[in-house]
Formats: sequence, structure tokens, C-alpha cells
Amino acid sequence: MTRPAAVDSPSSFIAHDRPLAMQFVAMYATIACTVVVVHSVYSFGMRRLHRGFGVSPLVRVAKRASGLLFVGLGIKLLTARQA
Repeated sequence: MTRPAAVDSPSSFIAHDRPLAMQFVAMYATIACTVVVVHSVYSFGMRRLHRGFGVSPLVRVAKRASGLLFVGLGIKLLTARQA
């Protein structure tokens, strides 16, 4: 009786039914869609926060802090080495 492949093995994530180029297209499209959704939720949330509290110093600090968080995560992602 054979054991099933481990879920975290790299070969279990590769789809063998389509070309490698299409796998990369699907991967980058998924990443792009995730970024768009996260940015949209962030923008909508900041807009609602701005409408609810007006232009207060607390809102400005929250916008700057969350913006810096996104920039920091983006830089970390760009500088991360492939494992």
C-alpha cells in the first residue's frame, strides 16, 4: 500500500495538466487579484472611517500608519529571497 504524497511537498502543488507558462500566468493573476481585493477593502475602510470621524488627527495617523504598513510589507516581499 502506498502512502499519499505529503501536502507540503513541492510536487503536490504543480499541476501537470497544463504548461508551465500557464501555471505562472495563473499564479500571477491570483496574486494580482488578491492585491486588488486587499487594496479595495483598505480603501473602502479608510473612506468610511474618514466619513465617520471627519478630518481628525486620529484619522490622519491611522491612514499614515496603515499606508506605511503596506509599503513595509511590499518592500519585505520584494527583498525576500526564494526559499
